[in-house]
Amino acid sequence: MAVIDLVKIQLEKAIYRLKGILYSSETNINGNNEYCIGITTFVKRYNIFYKNLIKLIIFIFPDKKIIVAVNGDLDVKKQERYLKKIKEFNDKFENVISIFYKEPQSLSKLWNQIILKANAKRVLILNDDLAITPEFRKNFENCGILNENLAMINNSFSHFIISKKIIRDVGWFDERFKEIGGEDDDFCVRACIKGYSLPKSYTLSGIKNFSYKHSNNSYGVDMDEVRYSNLNNIFLNEKWEIKDNYFEGSVYGRSCKYWKLKKGMETHEYYGI
Repeated sequence: MAVIDLVKIQLEKAIYRLKGILYSSETNINGNNEYCIGITTFVKRYNIFYKNLIKLIIFIFPDKKIIVAVNGDLDVKKQERYLKKIKEFNDKFENVISIFYKEPQSLSKLWNQIILKANAKRVLILNDDLAITPEFRKNFENCGILNENLAMINNSFSHFIISKKIIRDVGWFDERFKEIGGEDDDFCVRACIKGYSLPKSYTLSGIKNFSYKHSNNSYGVDMDEVRYSNLNNIFLNEKWEIKDNYFEGSVYGRSCKYWKLKKGMETHEYYGI
């Protein structure tokens, strides 16, 4: 990305952060023990987003457990240097718990590991390319989303809430999705089969997703250029029969489609809970 674009992002983040600090001086935030926070990240986001995001999260959520899943990378030497840096950085914060990987892991696995380590009924799972203000916390805790078992924020799985109850009922995110994409659709459809509704979306201010694009990510490709990674897209179609209109045995799911699980493609029971 061009230098001017990076400068623009940094300036926008600084303005966003200033607004949050001004807002926090006028707002009394009361915490609760109903949720903790999970963040997924990887090497190319460390300097651009991650370090600043953690400082904001610590400032806004000082009473919350923060679980950070650090994905691996194909460049082993670069990853070793990165893991050393991010470990030293994370260790400065008492309420940050880190999960480190040397090699690339699926987004499903990162999410599953965060949920496993959660010390609360629900987990607020976040991407790393975000800016957050105290306004978001107030809105988040008062909008009703903490009564949900699965819900998106601003119509995106870049930030969503999930409960341990729905994991017990539906199962884990399917780790056979090896990279990024499709694991959220898959989980939502499985939830519908178990009697849950499709996840609601709560429109909240105080949180901004920069949707930062890289020439490649942990898996060596740019997932922002396509909806799913090729591997995940192939597996999604191996697992599900998907049509525009209802057919026998199908359930209405995401993307305004009807879904039916193919024989023998049931999701594995990866972990206990």
